[in-house]
This record gives sequence, C-alpha cells and structure tokens, in this order.
Amino acid sequence: SKYEQLYRDYLKEWASMTMAELAGSRAAVMEKHADISQASPTVANSVMRLLSAVFNNWQALQLGKDGYTQLPNPVGILGAGGKTRGWNKEPRRKAVIKPDQFPDWYWSVMSLPFTLPKADGYMLRDYFLFVVHTGMRRREATALLWSDVDMDAGHYVVYQTKTGKPLQLPLTTQQKTILERREQADPDAAKPFPINEPKRAVAKVRELSDLEMD
Repeated sequence: SKYEQLYRDYLKEWASMTMAELAGSRAAVMEKHADISQASPTVANSVMRLLSAVFNNWQALQLGKDGYTQLPNPVGILGAGGKTRGWNKEPRRKAVIKPDQFPDWYWSVMSLPFTLPKADGYMLRDYFLFVVHTGMRRREATALLWSDVDMDAGHYVVYQTKTGKPLQLPLTTQQKTILERREQADPDAAKPFPINEPKRAVAKVRELSDLEMD
C-alpha cells in the first residue's frame, strides 16, 4: 500500500526506536522532513502525516494504563494542523474523498482527541465516525436527540430529513458502540452530538488531513 511504501522508503530506519525516544526526536523529525522536501514536498508532508497518525494511534492504546504519561507528538514541531512553520504548501485535492484518500481522513479523525481539548476531540471523533457509519447528513446527526434513539429496540428516528418525513433506521453494532461511548461520556446531554456548527469540525479535519471537504 501507499503507507507501507512510505514506511519502507522513509521511516524504516526508526523502527528500533521506542515511542518515548521518538517523542524526544523532534529535531530529527524536522530534519527528515526537510531532507525529503528537497525531492518532493508533497511526499514529505505525507510521511509526516503517517508518522503523526501512527504515534497518535499508539498513544490512544496506552491511555488508562498504569504509570503512562502522555507524550508530545514529535511531528508537532512542524506546526499545528500542517499549516504553519515546517509544512510544505500543497495543491488542494477537491470534492469527494476517494477510497485511497480515506486513510488520511480516518487517521485525522482519530487524531482529534490529541489536537483539540479532550472532551471536544473525543466527541467530534465519534460524530464523524457516526456520520460515516450511518450516511446521515451532518446536520441530521447534530439534530439527533437521545429521545430519538432506542438502544434496547435497536433503532433511531431521523426527523430532520431532506424530505421532511421522519425516517426510522436500525442501529448497527458499530453505531451502537459509538452512541454508548457518547452516553457514558456525557450522560446529562440532550444530544449524542451537541455541536452548534458542524463546519468548524469539518474545517479541523480538513486542516489535519489536507483533504478538501464540503
């Protein structure tokens, strides 16, 4: 795959490093990005996004373990969201996210708890995952109330549809898991996804992934 190739070509030499060592190698990350940029600025950015996603995914697996202290992502030295300091400018990819672009989108969504205040980050992560698993429009998901969801019966009702008619849909295992996380995280909320303006969340994922989304 594209990501395996990037790893083999540019990151394999760091395979023996621990994550703690990697977290302390910010200068080396900056240097590697600069070196790759001489041949291809776009590839250099892709390598750093891959490294950042792997680090964030590993860190997510460590949360809650005894004695674990969260480490800074070494790619952070390039600047937040791929827009400042060391990152290279790239032409925007437009319109619909293609299958080969989905991993960039997915890892950007999974990184949200580490790039935003934690409560917001986890909620926005689950929001995007729920939208993907249900096919709901963004505002349909933000309008969903807990009273519209019947976890025991295994369905939910969408009232704010394009046709204006209520639509009852089954809950899949993945959807139910996401909603259970939201219920546990904020049991007093009226909505699973209390987001006033979805555009802000979309802009954050666009910033992290460098993908063009509406």
